[in-house]
Amino acid sequence: MPDFNEIKKYVEEVFREGDEMVANFEWFYKYHISIVYKIAIKLAKKYKANETVVGLAAILHDIGITVDPKQHDIAGAKEAERILKKYGYAPEIIKQVSNCIESHMCEAKKPNTLEAKIVATADAVSKFKSPFFFIKACAGKQTPEEYIEWFPNKIKREYEKIFFDDEKRLVKKEYEVLSEMCKFRG
Repeated sequence: MPDFNEIKKYVEEVFREGDEMVANFEWFYKYHISIVYKIAIKLAKKYKANETVVGLAAILHDIGITVDPKQHDIAGAKEAERILKKYGYAPEIIKQVSNCIESHMCEAKKPNTLEAKIVATADAVSKFKSPFFFIKACAGKQTPEEYIEWFPNKIKREYEKIFFDDEKRLVKKEYEVLSEMCKFRG
């Protein structure tokens, strides 16, 4: 059986090494990927999904940022396939994980399995339940004006990709507060 902890270590290292390329993303593993993983595993247990697929997809869901930041869902699915094959995962697991990653942004492809919906939801929920947006504002390459322009649509897209009512209710207050903040333009 392949060692899941090796995958986690590998992903953490990739983000540490890719830090300069991806706009100060050394924080990304600690404040995003690891949080998505924790939320995804809780949801997998709650909704009785395949925890192996969900766990691997959660850890690898943003690996494509280090390859192609503009289409990281598509690049990430391919990169995950390469990584999982290298670590000896079964083709069926690889296919399911790749599907989750390719659809986690709900753009190029919509989630079509329970596991994919869980990963997309965990990704979205994590952004409302962590300092993600604040760190991105400080560490990213956007000017304050660019960030303020980007932010309202981003939080709306994230909220809309939550596939489960319980989890939508869980972040509704944060979504409303952030949405209200976006209305203020000084």
